[in-house]
Amino acid sequence: ITVSKRNSSSGYVVGMLASSAAQGLALGYVASTTARFWQYSNYLSIATTAYAASELPSILACQFDETVGKKVWRIYDGVDVNRSGSNKTHYALTGQGRIGRMTTSNTFSGYIAEVIVYNRVLSSNELKQVHTYLSVKYGLSVPVADHLYPLDATYQNDVFGIGSSSA
Repeated sequence: ITVSKRNSSSGYVVGMLASSAAQGLALGYVASTTARFWQYSNYLSIATTAYAASELPSILACQFDETVGKKVWRIYDGVDVNRSGSNKTHYALTGQGRIGRMTTSNTFSGYIAEVIVYNRVLSSNELKQVHTYLSVKYGLSVPVADHLYPLDATYQNDVFGIGSSSA
């Protein structure tokens, strides 16, 4: 799960190159209007808004679940665009993980605020917790379905912080 703001139309936010270009793992933008979760030669792409210099930061994320397959999603300005794939092949990867690139030619130009990595698939509620945390921390709009406090009478406006008082 990443929070980033791109300064160009393409580049991988995170990646790992294995022994050849046909092997590896990456998450990022392959074109102005396409984000991709790529593992070996198998990938999932989603349509994104066209790159613009005034673009807001977004959440770009992916997951792999051996029981159901892959998923990639992008939350941008309150809209969640996602795609799932049924490929359940688990590729054993060795190599170095990279933030801001996959290879020397796929560098990301922009700002990467946060990268969160889990070694398991998160539950729906855990994903909501992460999305809410990122929304509050970075002032990002997330869809009601992806937020812990949607349409709650206690929090009827956008949540901008959660805290407690000992007084």
